[in-house]
Amino acid sequence: MDAMKFMMVLHSKPRALRALGFLVFLSFSCSVAVAQEQTVSGNLSVSELRVGQSTELTVSYSATDSAKTSGLGLRLHFDSSALDMGAYRDKLRENSQPFQIQGDTSDFDNNPNTDKFFLTSWADNSGDGWPYIATQPVILYVVPFTAKADFTEEVLGFTGFSAPGYTLVAADITIVKAEAPLITLVGDTEVSLELGSTYIDAGATAADTIDGDITSNIVAVNSVDVNIVGTYTVTYNVSDAAGNAASQVSRTVTITPDVTVPVITLLGEAEVSLELGSTYTDAGATAADNIDGDITSSIVAVNSVDVNIVGTYTVTYNVSDAAGNAASQLSRTVNITPDVTIPVITLLGEAEVSLTLGSTYTDAGATAADNIDGDITSDIMTVNSVNVDTVGTYTVSYNVSDISGNAASQVTRTVQIGGIIDIDGNGQYDALTDGLLLLRSMFGLNGNALIASALASNATITSSQEILSEIGRLGMLVDIDGNGQIDALTDGLLTLRYLFGLQGDILINGVIADDATRITAEEIEAHLENLMPVL
Repeated sequence: MDAMKFMMVLHSKPRALRALGFLVFLSFSCSVAVAQEQTVSGNLSVSELRVGQSTELTVSYSATDSAKTSGLGLRLHFDSSALDMGAYRDKLRENSQPFQIQGDTSDFDNNPNTDKFFLTSWADNSGDGWPYIATQPVILYVVPFTAKADFTEEVLGFTGFSAPGYTLVAADITIVKAEAPLITLVGDTEVSLELGSTYIDAGATAADTIDGDITSNIVAVNSVDVNIVGTYTVTYNVSDAAGNAASQVSRTVTITPDVTVPVITLLGEAEVSLELGSTYTDAGATAADNIDGDITSSIVAVNSVDVNIVGTYTVTYNVSDAAGNAASQLSRTVNITPDVTIPVITLLGEAEVSLTLGSTYTDAGATAADNIDGDITSDIMTVNSVNVDTVGTYTVSYNVSDISGNAASQVTRTVQIGGIIDIDGNGQYDALTDGLLLLRSMFGLNGNALIASALASNATITSSQEILSEIGRLGMLVDIDGNGQIDALTDGLLTLRYLFGLQGDILINGVIADDATRITAEEIEAHLENLMPVL
């Protein structure tokens, strides 16, 4: 039947059938003047396949004016020798014709590589426009494809029949064959090592477009013998889960004779200055070789230093490895200078001592050492003005000079003579009496506010005035953290916590002033202990 006769037949049919027939008749290649488009697009779940692997093609539809379109006829062309088409699903069923797989004997897509097509059509039988779904694009159908043995790269193309006044727009869809895995060397492709070195292969990585990272499947062949000069090849091979083998990758490792010299490294300073009469102990050096390793014991040192003669001396260091490669000589300069260094005085005992009135003070003394004269403790001159019968702060000073007349920096010890923190005089140290009285006084309380509920039942000092006088006798001894200030929130809390038996970090946390000179728990505890002699 020619086109004219076919059109006449269609005009004799009911309206809906005429619409469908005309839709089927109009091919994609017809030269009809159109102003609107029907667009068909395909989306693959997987665009790279191996033999036996499947993908799903989702075909969607949209139109520039969907309310007026009367339908669509659509062919999906494929190569049946390379792709096996499965059963479609999610097909738009409204007024649709059953799908058909037909041989493309007419070569509708002008592609000799495709031999079959999947044909389906939709029509508007209601006169309301097709499709009935307002939101576009709309899915026409989903169809699976499985790669056959002859699969390489396949193109899925669309041809078909548009509604009158519309042009069918559809792009080809390409499915490609997944590539073989790719091996990538880690590190250099060529490695040179000297005889006897340690060779640690850097390895390789492998990636596959389907299986992803398959580095763990790499088979490496490594025949490198670092004890024999020569050229060796390390090879790397891998296959993916489908058995596709990657191109072999290799690394060349060359073992060369030992020609690298050892390296000497000085210990200590490269230039040393000592005063006349000092003792010179050479710090020595180390030596390492790329093959022999640590050869420090083989170093030959030449040391001509005379500490009793002012001058400049050189100490030299040399070494060779087992192959006879000599290291570059290294040297140290030693300068012997006149004695200008002052002695150093070191206190024995505490730098600050607190004693109660009338106690006995025995000075702990100090030691003195000189870089040349050695121990000169016996030469120390001590000035001690401590009076244990008078409250106050006393300084004990220590001075000394070496045989060259170099005077040491004076060192001093502070001795604080004060009272004890048995504030109420009951012969006990108690947080809820003595500690509380001290804290209240630091907050500026007096009178009954000072002593209320804070006196022991056996207290001998009971009036507010007597209590304040007793606290006053302590003077700066209650500057517990040593910052030169008496503060309730630092010194007061430190005393109270100590009387409650707290020690360590619990004693000092949050109650040490920023400018304190006693900052550790040990220092605080020692000071408070001095304020609490055995009663």
